[in-house]
Amino acid sequence: AINDDLSIKDALADLGNALNDHRFSNEAFVRRAINANLRVGTDQAMQNLINYISFEGAPVAMRNEAMDALSTWAKPSVLDRVDGRYRGEVKRALEPVQKNSLAVLTQLLGNKDASVRTHAARALGKLKIDAAIAPLMASLKTDASADVRVAAVKSLVQLKGAPIDEVIKQAIADKDKPVRVAGLDELSKADIDKNLMVTLLDDVISNRTPEEKQAALTTLGKLPLNYSEKVLTKLLDQMQAGKLPNAVWLELSDALDATKSSALQTRFTQIMRASSSDSLKAMYAGALNGGDPGRGANIFWSNSSAQCVRCHAIDDYGGNVGPKLTGIATRLKQEQLLEALINPSARIAPGYGIVTLELKNKQSISGTLQQEKPEGYMMKVGDRPDTLVRKSDVVNRVNAPSSMPQMTLLLNKKEIRDVVAYLATMK
Repeated sequence: AINDDLSIKDALADLGNALNDHRFSNEAFVRRAINANLRVGTDQAMQNLINYISFEGAPVAMRNEAMDALSTWAKPSVLDRVDGRYRGEVKRALEPVQKNSLAVLTQLLGNKDASVRTHAARALGKLKIDAAIAPLMASLKTDASADVRVAAVKSLVQLKGAPIDEVIKQAIADKDKPVRVAGLDELSKADIDKNLMVTLLDDVISNRTPEEKQAALTTLGKLPLNYSEKVLTKLLDQMQAGKLPNAVWLELSDALDATKSSALQTRFTQIMRASSSDSLKAMYAGALNGGDPGRGANIFWSNSSAQCVRCHAIDDYGGNVGPKLTGIATRLKQEQLLEALINPSARIAPGYGIVTLELKNKQSISGTLQQEKPEGYMMKVGDRPDTLVRKSDVVNRVNAPSSMPQMTLLLNKKEIRDVVAYLATMK
């Protein structure tokens, strides 16, 4: 009643002070007490949050929530952290919260719980506490958790005086891929020598995982052409020689577009067209590998444009207008999965497509293709029993257009690549 909806504003301070009563651990209550302090915004409210963050007996998730709230102290969201109601814009001085939270946040970088260390590292960056550079560098170099090291990278690039060259080099050389990818993501924002940047990116593109290559190419495309042209030309040479993995073709295409170099773009298009006699397959060849199954799952289940789940089911959830996709990766290769997305009419799933067979005796048969066998087609025509039409009697086969829309009209190439990656896990 005090926090939600229109609130009882005169009671917010009391709700915030209740955070100091350690009898309370109920998440719904604690979240509102944390939020009340953020909304009240007094020195006492700030201290309430700092005290709670310091309390080792508090639930870890709530300590992390308190750190996240404190990190927005100078400019909280216009939406309530608990119920999402519009609260309006608030601006506060940054210096007091920097001064009062420095000690506790840097101390929590050594906490036994990795999630606490991660949230502390994030908060130090969001609060722009430059005095935390040394402990954050120590976390980047020595912390056992990749999540903490990722947070340290992202925070350090926000702090004045941080040795950005050293931060990026350390991140890109890390033993864990998420940290290396974070370093690549931050590289484009870092103010470091462009030649050094190109050298680092070239090494990643040559030697790292597909995901890292993709991130490096995205960053490379943002650099001025006079720095990136040599590497981009080398990659086109590799592509033409068949030595560049197609998992990075889409990122290379985007990088070339970003350069606005018509010569490089034209050469890329020519190489793509030469990769297949089918112009559509050539255009989408880069969507065959390198996608993210997690993002693909989100598209399959939630994308409002593609709406895959309305027609297709996985296990027992989804529609039955189209074929069930459970185990689809054991029946179709990735090339066929991609083809089904970009040209649904190219192949008919048994029981889901209409086929017209023109026969040698000048007659024709139209019906649902139930199964294609080496010797012929098993057809369902009207309410008659399934009929086998021998291939030796057929002079022409015409597939009716698929009712499934081409995903090329609804998703971009990277989204299609992610869906292919997700379907490829359906074994």
